[in-house]
Amino acid sequence: MEDGGAPNDGLDDDWKDRLVAIGKGVASFVPLAGGPLAEIIGSVIPGQRADRITIISEN
Repeated sequence: MEDGGAPNDGLDDDWKDRLVAIGKGVASFVPLAGGPLAEIIGSVIPGQRADRITIISEN
């Protein structure tokens, strides 16, 4: 157990989640194409928190 006794369920933000957030933020600065580019970045990188929540809920 970590963080004051809370169990590690694998749903906390990890390095991949933070990297995606930074990449999406940087991509959003691209004129005209920034929004769609940020969405593409967010959708093509596997194993993000939403994916992990889906796996946990299926079990």
